[in-house]
Amino acid sequence: MLQRVPDAFRPYPLVYDFVFNHVRMQFEDVGAMLRLPMPEHGITNACNFASASVICNLISGVSVTIFQPAEHQKPDKHGNMPTIGSGKAFKEFVKAFYPDPLPQRRSDVAAVLYGQLRNPFAHALGVLSKGASPLKISRPPNGLTQAKIEAIEESLQRPNCITLGVENSGDQWEIIADFLYRDALDMMVELAHDSTQMQKAEERFKEGLYAWRPF
Repeated sequence: MLQRVPDAFRPYPLVYDFVFNHVRMQFEDVGAMLRLPMPEHGITNACNFASASVICNLISGVSVTIFQPAEHQKPDKHGNMPTIGSGKAFKEFVKAFYPDPLPQRRSDVAAVLYGQLRNPFAHALGVLSKGASPLKISRPPNGLTQAKIEAIEESLQRPNCITLGVENSGDQWEIIADFLYRDALDMMVELAHDSTQMQKAEERFKEGLYAWRPF
């Protein structure tokens, strides 16, 4: 059972309950997929795309529930203040908490995860627009052992063998699903340590407002 992430939210009871009872199990589904492939059981698929897609779904979901960008409303030409779109919220969450110290890198990763992974897989079977840079989604050749999954999920310090899950060489971007899983978990922990975000989330949840933008 994934513990490190929900435990980080314990100072905020309502958010903790939400993470423990609703979000945790969805992250654990990714951990289960990372056990694949299991050819001895006739399972040869590694779930590269499925696991990466679910991770992006989770990032997206957190970006409109627990996390809220400081500027979550933007004036339009009529002087109204509509709520920003889910894509903007997704990218702002990644830019704020992706575990890379360089702001430009976080911005680049946000654009790649949303523009080349989250959006295409949610709406067009992963087909990219004409002229878009190619995206590679990979996994190590063998499924992870339970011990390795627990190291990804529970180790307080990121293991040295686990690089960042989004890397690039020139215009070629690669998503390493196993490491992206650790990225997303680290983002959750950092979010839990942001007292401003968490106090506002706790207040929204107290009012029964779990998703701050309409669908």
